[in-house]
Amino acid sequence: NLKQGDRVAVIAENSLAHVLLFFACQKAGFILVPLNYRLTPSEVQYIVEDSDPAVLFYGEAFAEYVANAKPTCLPLTKIVQVIENKEPNTSSFQPSPDDAVMILYTSGTTGRPKGAMITHKMLAFNAYNTIMRLDLTTKDISFNAAPFYHTGGWNVLLTPFLLLGATTILLDRFDPVQILELCENEQMSIIWGVPTMMKMLSDHPNFERANLRSVRYAIVGGEPMPI
Repeated sequence: NLKQGDRVAVIAENSLAHVLLFFACQKAGFILVPLNYRLTPSEVQYIVEDSDPAVLFYGEAFAEYVANAKPTCLPLTKIVQVIENKEPNTSSFQPSPDDAVMILYTSGTTGRPKGAMITHKMLAFNAYNTIMRLDLTTKDISFNAAPFYHTGGWNVLLTPFLLLGATTILLDRFDPVQILELCENEQMSIIWGVPTMMKMLSDHPNFERANLRSVRYAIVGGEPMPI
């Protein structure tokens, strides 16, 4: 019984199901509200009450976060089951460029977290500009370990890669050993993260002997980066 403009909350780690939910919300005209699972259950409850979602999807590890939530709560795996068992719908919602596509909440360091409206136009222009500025190609391969409740999870490379048709490897956490292995085994062309993550890579014993010849460049942001 969802209708266009309804908010769909989700609390889960990075996964293909999370991305499928993102696509489904865009196609149907719903507004995705990713929730920060690193907050306490009471803080998450505040965001749920503030955003007033019609339904809340959750990853298996976060069932306790939604135990007392008022909206209908469904496991995120349900979205995969629905897509697999449902006939494709060729009709789709035609949004205005200024319609909200998701709400990302701030960290709330100086007060309560605040919901930032991300529009279809903002998402699209960010993707187009990133593709042009970083000279992305369909052959590029990267990873995404940034959580989807943060703008970096969507806007740094995921949505540009989805638009372009490049390859992104979804990870639920940053592991320097795994990243170095991916650089060799998957021939990753772009690595990215905050300086702390880059330092974890460079300080790891495997770094000196890792094959990084496929890496074209690294994207670093979020804090000052020592050279």
